[in-house]
Amino acid sequence: MPPSVVSFILPIFIQLIMYGLYFVTFLHSIQWIVFTEDGWSLRSRRSINWPMLAMATTVFFFMTVVTLTSVSFPLLALNPHVNPRLFHGINLMTMSVECLIIVHSQELLMHYCILI
Repeated sequence: MPPSVVSFILPIFIQLIMYGLYFVTFLHSIQWIVFTEDGWSLRSRRSINWPMLAMATTVFFFMTVVTLTSVSFPLLALNPHVNPRLFHGINLMTMSVECLIIVHSQELLMHYCILI
């Protein structure tokens, strides 16, 4: 295995562990937004905080995209027939999505602060 691929293994492993923790946290936050506090009954459509649900789902989608591209990056590096320009495109996409995650996380925090 090339040394450049080996250097990606530990960071990707840590990123996947953190993504697993984030996934559980996301499910718990969706539970608080969609279900009532006294059980697993659904809230009415008027009592669901739709902006909070949309922003949380968007951030989750972006985190999933970043995690999948990070995992696919070393796998593509093993293939000798892959165009090197593809790596630049993946890096650009990953950085763009990470910037969107930061912006949406700030929106989520500001919206939450307004609610409190």
